[in-house]
Amino acid sequence: MHIRLAIVICNFNKAAYLRQCLESVFASTGLSFEHQVIVVDNASTDESVTLVKQEFPQVVLLENQQNEGGSGGFARGMEYASDQQFSHIALLDNDIRLESETLISLFAYLQQNPAVGVVGSKILSMDNPQYLQELGSYIDWENFSVRVEHKGAADSPAFPAVTVCDYVPACCLMTRLEVLQQVGSFDRRHFIYWDDMDWCWRVKQAGYEIHAISQARVYHKMGAQNLATTFASYYFERNRVLFFLKHLPEDRLAAFISHWAERCCNTLFFCQLKQTPNLALSLLFAYEDVMSDQLFRQDGHVLPREQDSLFNQFAGTEPVYIVNTEQPELIQPFIRYLNTQQVQCVLIQPDGPESLAEALQDLPQIAASAVPANAPRIIVHRHISTARPAPNAMPNLYHADPYGHLVADQNLPAFLQQYQRFQGMFRQIMQPVWQERFETARQRYQQSQAVTGMLATVQQDQCSYG
Repeated sequence: MHIRLAIVICNFNKAAYLRQCLESVFASTGLSFEHQVIVVDNASTDESVTLVKQEFPQVVLLENQQNEGGSGGFARGMEYASDQQFSHIALLDNDIRLESETLISLFAYLQQNPAVGVVGSKILSMDNPQYLQELGSYIDWENFSVRVEHKGAADSPAFPAVTVCDYVPACCLMTRLEVLQQVGSFDRRHFIYWDDMDWCWRVKQAGYEIHAISQARVYHKMGAQNLATTFASYYFERNRVLFFLKHLPEDRLAAFISHWAERCCNTLFFCQLKQTPNLALSLLFAYEDVMSDQLFRQDGHVLPREQDSLFNQFAGTEPVYIVNTEQPELIQPFIRYLNTQQVQCVLIQPDGPESLAEALQDLPQIAASAVPANAPRIIVHRHISTARPAPNAMPNLYHADPYGHLVADQNLPAFLQQYQRFQGMFRQIMQPVWQERFETARQRYQQSQAVTGMLATVQQDQCSYG
């Protein structure tokens, strides 16, 4: 087959970043074969469309009449590339900047490794280029989530040249026409989130490998989390459940339902604690929508997000002191959360010869003996439900976790007792009600997966025989 590369960029209201992305694409080196840049615009209301038409007239512009999300945008670009018989297809987010040899490195790797169906790049932070965002990731079938290794780590030549993984993000990846013909494009029902994970997993199920390579590098802005609404929480949780209902083996369904029940129970209980009912309601909408197959874009189920006030008592000029929990990986996400709450913090140095992790060296630190007597101290736990009262009563001692939960030490026994009672009631009343719905939904989604697979096979045969 004649080599032709389609470079598909999905865009929605990010004209400035789109310009930077396109400039880096056209500055790419080594693409001596035919290639075409395709921008799929999701009905942007900024100057994105005008930008492409005026500054990059060589780009094929596909304009959606409404915002179909990353899932629908990439799906349209992939289907266009497939219809036009491009031999290779690259997907790029609009807020990335390529290094000049990234695209040719991805292409060469696919050419040299026919067993690989999708190859992705090393993704570095655009704001902090020395830190890694992602280098190939994995589906966590035990905890029903994803595992992103090395996230936030300093970039280093020690990272593997090749990572064999479960998925690479659509931020920057490349595949072949034969893969699209066999498994189809992104599932539009996702709208956003878990779409690239779902598609890569389908590619793996079709017998291909997924690799990420360090030689190909991009810098990713990654949009700031929208804390004003429940957008990210709704779509991420809805599509997480959708993914596992589509792909979960029968013998793991009971474990998944049990996991879901605990997660849902925690959400409802702790949203009450933090006085954020809209978050709880939006997540209940997410579960109901995936059970009843109400997917795609659901604007009405994205709600204004209340700002929880548990840490307001610490906001101001005086810092709180964080007790080392011997789990330094918890400290950074907790610090990031405190920053959103305008809370200053100082890390209490551990006693003895233990050294703090390198990633914590930049945090303000103090010896335990130097902490003011009545200053607030916070012990950070993996989750607040695992906390236990301190053996020696201490004023202004609190327990917290990276999820923003906070309980005073003297209130912890009563809190844990209340939590355990709520858990018991939820398991007895709610879990059995949802059990049958999960089983029915799983059958429906797995049947639709089988039909989609058969259609892709038919389309591939039609292409093969002309």
